[in-house]
Amino acid sequence: MLALSGACSGSNGAPVRDAAVAEGCPPSKDDLISDFASSNGIQLVDGRQGGWYTYGDKLGMFATTSGYDIDRGMGGPCSSPGSMHIKGTGFADWGAAAGVDFKLRSPATMPTDGGMGPKMVYNAGKYTGVAFWARSSAPLDGVQVSFPDLYTDGDAPPHDMVDSFDPTNQCSNCVCIYQPGSWQNCSPYLVQFGKKGDAGAGVLFAKYMDVQIDTTWRRFEIKFADTAQDPGNLGYSGPDGKLAASALTSMAIQVNPNYDAMPRWREISSSGSMTSTS
Repeated sequence: MLALSGACSGSNGAPVRDAAVAEGCPPSKDDLISDFASSNGIQLVDGRQGGWYTYGDKLGMFATTSGYDIDRGMGGPCSSPGSMHIKGTGFADWGAAAGVDFKLRSPATMPTDGGMGPKMVYNAGKYTGVAFWARSSAPLDGVQVSFPDLYTDGDAPPHDMVDSFDPTNQCSNCVCIYQPGSWQNCSPYLVQFGKKGDAGAGVLFAKYMDVQIDTTWRRFEIKFADTAQDPGNLGYSGPDGKLAASALTSMAIQVNPNYDAMPRWREISSSGSMTSTS
């Protein structure tokens, strides 16, 4: 189980745990992404619009059809109260995740066959990162918090792509693809909590290696500047070779599988707020 609840803004570069309510809650409603007071939606401020959703590998299943519940009676220190509660089991391939798009897909881009058009990008350049409160039914290791952007999301609007290592590899009006090893591979920028995963993660995300979502409500702060592509799944990146905060499509909190445990229900609750640069 994962539970997400009211999130807070922060001022330093390291993840913050057990932050005081007065020091951790968003100073402005413009900083709040979601408080889950009544629904899975995000606050309609600064051009943001959308709702949280869940997804996972084909081996697992969620406890509810939607993949989540909104618990109006349970929340973290910044909550209204309210939290998003996710319960699932059997995700033994790559795991399961809760995500949110920062803008709705434009009706003007919807294909005529009724499918979904590309995601729209959101300019988060004035923020330094994201913070959220979370707890789980059991300690979680290897949690990844990712920020897909224009260059690393396969559902982003089409654009021109040029391989930074070999300029002869290029395409026009295209997007990244989920194909490990390809120069066009989609590999969102992220941070990883805990020590599970590729050895390189211990170096890239050193300040997050001792951070863990567990049974206590805690505040977690992710700085955009701390993100990097998964060293075990590198791929295409934008012109600057780093997260394009000015062109985000979404964010996701992914729980990687516990390969050592027998199948069991795992639950988590949480919510999120962007951190202001001010």
